[in-house]
Amino acid sequence: MTNPTLFCPACQSEYDPADGHFACPKAGDGREHILDARFDASPELAEELLESWRGYPDDPLRAFACLGAAQGVAGRPAYRDAAGRLQQGLARLEGAPLAVTPLTSTPKLARALGMSGTLAVKDETGQPGGSHKVRHLAGTMLYLEALRAGGPKRPLAISSCGNAALAAACVARAAGYSLTAFVPEDVHPVVLRLLRERGVNPQVVARLSTGGGDPCYLAFRDAVWRGAVPFCCSGRDNWSNIEGGQSLGYEAALQWLGMGGGPDHIVLQIGGGALARSVAGAWNNLDALGVVRDMPRIHACQTEGAFPFARAWLLLLAEIARNAGCAFPPASGYATLAGVRQVLSEEQDAIANVVEFARAAFRSSPVRDALRAAAASPERFMWSWDGAPPHSLAHGILDDETYDWYFLAQALLRTGGQAVVAPEALIAQAHELALTHTLVNVSATGSAGLAGLLALRQTGIVPDNARVGLFFTGLNR
Repeated sequence: MTNPTLFCPACQSEYDPADGHFACPKAGDGREHILDARFDASPELAEELLESWRGYPDDPLRAFACLGAAQGVAGRPAYRDAAGRLQQGLARLEGAPLAVTPLTSTPKLARALGMSGTLAVKDETGQPGGSHKVRHLAGTMLYLEALRAGGPKRPLAISSCGNAALAAACVARAAGYSLTAFVPEDVHPVVLRLLRERGVNPQVVARLSTGGGDPCYLAFRDAVWRGAVPFCCSGRDNWSNIEGGQSLGYEAALQWLGMGGGPDHIVLQIGGGALARSVAGAWNNLDALGVVRDMPRIHACQTEGAFPFARAWLLLLAEIARNAGCAFPPASGYATLAGVRQVLSEEQDAIANVVEFARAAFRSSPVRDALRAAAASPERFMWSWDGAPPHSLAHGILDDETYDWYFLAQALLRTGGQAVVAPEALIAQAHELALTHTLVNVSATGSAGLAGLLALRQTGIVPDNARVGLFFTGLNR
């Protein structure tokens, strides 16, 4: 069992998870204060993880507990008891506990894409609530229970357009907590019904404009300021949901090893960025432990309806290029949304050169200085969506900000991945391909990573013979 610490890249501070901080207590000064759980890797910890994976092949809450802070805070017996109660509550109220999900090779889908390599899909649509989000919130719930230690249960709050709110409702009901969910006007009526069935009174928040941030998120932040626990899929607001989401990455990596080796590329759909940050962080942890030998390239896909992360990533590449003296389009050329799209479509060679420089020289001063600048002055890289009100068939990834952008961008830089913006035609094509060539009843949001793979295939970044991992994350309703 390990005892992680929480590290903030903005103020370089470290905290004990037992202190109960959900976010960095020094946040609010304009820097990118976002906590990241870190542990000391050792051969003994690696062996403990593998033994735990063998001992609990059907229960992710127990299989990866030795890498988490929640077990360190609660102690092993109390953590196991809390995890068991949560799983029993989910099984009783939702019909099934949180489960290890299949990673399946999809040769029909690969052939439809003209690929000769392995294309494998991790299917999360059978989880309670119909998506991977329950992993994130289960992780936070177990951290809350570790901190509570039998004390009163504080009210919870979340902002979401669908799957995260539903997962939060499932977990909160299973653990006996009250929850307020702030949802947009266009939330699916089925989601509203399912929330109410779980005892949640959704607060519908209207959007009047863009540029000031997601109004649901702002209402959620106000509730947190008034005392609610940030029970959300945003590491900026509550780091522990990332620890919960990492079970998905640990599972996928170990399942890939069982298939004979790891993937060359992983393509992840992103909105707020918690999914991709969690998966990338899990792979990074397993790499540090020596459990995996090679990191895959981590790619991030957004829709043309809203792509704040792609813009931030390009601005970060421009900062690295300036520091290193590499040729790259100046940042002033794509501070506009039209400029971002133009650079992504017309400057692939320049992008690829800086991406490869960052991967090969990740610990060099040009890259490290750029990451320090991003932590010190995040407003230069990430700001709220300022284009037209976001719309897409992939409705669930239209976040005004990619809240977990900093550590996600770090993962792309370290692994040589790229950010892509998929046009709506590719979002629709990917959804049709997923429904036609797999047995997964996945939503357009849940299959949007496949749209990113189509875009990466068009530019030659992912070759025919590559080994590629995808995550189908949400049930088609």
